[in-house]
Amino acid sequence: MKNFASAAFGCCLLLAILSCAGEVRGAIWEIHPGLYASYLYTDNYNGTVEDKEDEDIYAVGPSLAISCTTEKIRWGLVGHIAKNFHRNYDEDDKTEGDVATHALVTGLNQSLDLSYAYRETRERETLDQALGVRRIHNGALTYNRTLTAALSASLGYNRNMEYAPRPDQDVISDGGTIGLHYQVTPRNLFDITTSYEAYRYEDLQVDSDEVVLEAGNNQDVQVLSAETRWMYLVSQSLRMGPNLIFERHTFDEPSDQTAELTDYTDLDIYTAALLIDYLFSPATVMNASIGGSWLKSEEDKDQYLTNGRCSLSHTAQKNTILADFFYGFAYEYDSQNDLGIYETTTFNASWEHFFTPKVLSTLEYGITRKIPVESDIATIEGEETRDIVYRAGLIYRSAGGAGFGSISETILPREAQRSETTEAPQPSQAQTAPLGGTRTPSPFEPRAGGPPITHWQRGAFEVRGLYERLENEYEHLDSVVENRYSLSIEVRY
Repeated sequence: MKNFASAAFGCCLLLAILSCAGEVRGAIWEIHPGLYASYLYTDNYNGTVEDKEDEDIYAVGPSLAISCTTEKIRWGLVGHIAKNFHRNYDEDDKTEGDVATHALVTGLNQSLDLSYAYRETRERETLDQALGVRRIHNGALTYNRTLTAALSASLGYNRNMEYAPRPDQDVISDGGTIGLHYQVTPRNLFDITTSYEAYRYEDLQVDSDEVVLEAGNNQDVQVLSAETRWMYLVSQSLRMGPNLIFERHTFDEPSDQTAELTDYTDLDIYTAALLIDYLFSPATVMNASIGGSWLKSEEDKDQYLTNGRCSLSHTAQKNTILADFFYGFAYEYDSQNDLGIYETTTFNASWEHFFTPKVLSTLEYGITRKIPVESDIATIEGEETRDIVYRAGLIYRSAGGAGFGSISETILPREAQRSETTEAPQPSQAQTAPLGGTRTPSPFEPRAGGPPITHWQRGAFEVRGLYERLENEYEHLDSVVENRYSLSIEVRY
């Protein structure tokens, strides 16, 4: 209940900020209480290689959707709380839930974007996660301002908290970004971005006398990065230019309580790449980069790695296709005791297709291959791992269209959903430029989600069927596989 209270406090705080804007009094409000129910079957509930046990899980509980709309403010909140019932493992019956809220405040030449999400669940995103209830908070604030016709600035802050079951560790991260976007001439674009992220691990288990019983393997770490890019418009369909990135990873000294931990080596990563953006059509965009990264640590030899990335986005009336390939250095500071820098290969692809205005199909595939670099910063020395995820879903919405306002649609643009949790490897060459909230988006930028959804039809309902296949592979161990089949329904009044 403490975590649900924290989630409610976050939502109320966001609403209070909006109320202070003075616009809420004459706003258009919508309040839709509802009912949520789901069924999940898994053929490997404990995520084991052998002696797999299946499980049926039922959930039912109330849901809620609230929105507020004024001339300058758009705010939406959706969520549900559900009681789980297990067929075999009744000791795991818990109250779980999701809540997400998103607000956009616009003014003359400026905008403020706020979002917050809370999830409490036993479902694992990957099979290397520990069994048990996982509580995740994600919050973000972004302020964009157009300073002149050619210059815009962006300020951002994010806070992520993940409270994980043992042996995984609790991790809290705080970060901020500052970006400048300068259109030097109609053909020349210059961007510069700086960011700072601090990861704090709360991994000590103590007894009633505060004596340490067990310490985790991870240390607190800070990541400072700076990025600049210059893009030249070669033609109406092509732009390209250099991209330079610097990263500094600093690990805290072990405390007296964790003196037995490895003292990880501070390191720097330098990346130089050529960016290429190509516009096949107004609906189809390719963003690519190719270059090299140099990893320099204080105690180990320097390492070089050729890196590259290619993303394709196609958005049409009935189809949305997204594909992304990445190879290079990536860091992972999460709760799974695998802190470090990895030689990483990822490929993600998704396809959404509307058969009719009311029936939507979804297909997703993702694979991540990680090899720890040869240094003291990897906790699994030299062990190659692979995580593979398949998803296929079918959605029916009584109201039709893409605006039911589920959790995923409310909190974040579609492009950003994959990287907001600490589970995803963070590429060491994140080639995203600061997006000014009031400037006209470039046709070379993939279309992200729009403002918060703030209108739902009364009596609307949504039915979702989903198949998921999760695989986790280690280089010298047998693979772990889990298949899930789920059906959920939500009705709003």
